[in-house]
Amino acid sequence: MSARTEVRVHQPPASLVAAATISGMAAYQALVDEANADFEGYWGRLAREFVSWKTPFTKVLDSSNAPVRQWVLSLPIPLRLLLAAQPVLVTPVLQVVHRVITRHLLDQTGLKAFEADSGAVTLIQRFGSAANLNIHLHCLVLDGVYRRTDGEPAFVQADSPADEELQALLQRIITRLMKLLTRRGVLVEEEEEGGSSYLADAEADANSDEARALRPLQAAACTYRIAFGPRAGQKVFTVQGVMPRDAVRDQELCADHQGFSLHAAVRCDADQRQRLEQLCRYITRPALANERVQINSAGMVVLKLKTAWRDGTTHIVMSPLHFLQRLAALAFLNDCFLPFPAVQIIVVARAPIDRPFCPRPHRTEHGANPNLRCGPVPSQFRQAVAHPV
Repeated sequence: MSARTEVRVHQPPASLVAAATISGMAAYQALVDEANADFEGYWGRLAREFVSWKTPFTKVLDSSNAPVRQWVLSLPIPLRLLLAAQPVLVTPVLQVVHRVITRHLLDQTGLKAFEADSGAVTLIQRFGSAANLNIHLHCLVLDGVYRRTDGEPAFVQADSPADEELQALLQRIITRLMKLLTRRGVLVEEEEEGGSSYLADAEADANSDEARALRPLQAAACTYRIAFGPRAGQKVFTVQGVMPRDAVRDQELCADHQGFSLHAAVRCDADQRQRLEQLCRYITRPALANERVQINSAGMVVLKLKTAWRDGTTHIVMSPLHFLQRLAALAFLNDCFLPFPAVQIIVVARAPIDRPFCPRPHRTEHGANPNLRCGPVPSQFRQAVAHPV
């Protein structure tokens, strides 16, 4: 497949630049210079400005080098769409996940909530490798807890979870998320015994042009389909560049249930600081890398996948318009524009189990779940879907 690379630069509007956290390359270079001049002072300033601390920290760098485990929670498609339409729900969802994991760590170390504290940094990724809308959580959690003492807190390492424990943790997360969404009014439970639950219809909430335009964009981006145009509702073209492979065997420390998955196999030991840095760089990467996007001789956008799919797919092919539809679904969050698709939500280290802290997200008046028929969905959401296009 012949391809040519084309570079175009489109400057953002002045209003967006004025509201951006980093207004341009000059501001970015100023931050780089500040960090180079005083590394600890730079990160200490950011931590004080952007994170709410129950107990202010006195040391920027943690010399204890505690081990870190990555917990990745993936959601069924209806919930991805719900969180894309109502980003205000992301923080309470994250809090549920953090509480369940922290309780597990306390149980593993034999300590009570009032005796020890946990620590975690979570990045909320909005994308998959195919530039698809896929909201999921990457939680870097200390693999243990800090036991409170009269002096310096002492780190107590937790045992690795067993596969059965991981399955139980996922079930606990699902149950609590269902209760949370029901309390928030976005999940409706039937009163009849054995009745299923479904996401509340939100057509009445789509009372703005932005919400009505974003709904089909987000729904299509979630399911590898095209939102608008003559091929609306159809899937994008794919190129099978390698031989299909057999179904993946059960992964170690990976639990799946009705569209949810919880993965906890990646761990960085106390002396693996370089591995931890590589992991941080991986989960903070942008949605697209320039070298993976090309324009072929027919003028179509060719996106190379980071890893080939099981059916042998190595590339997806879209028209420039369809590619822009994907980018719009990733970049726009109802009334909020996200210049970086990976949104960082930080849970403060050593926060009590009952009150994890994180910055408040941008709140909007609009949004609820875009309705979408999305194939197999959890039993909790069987009645949640209707095709949008």
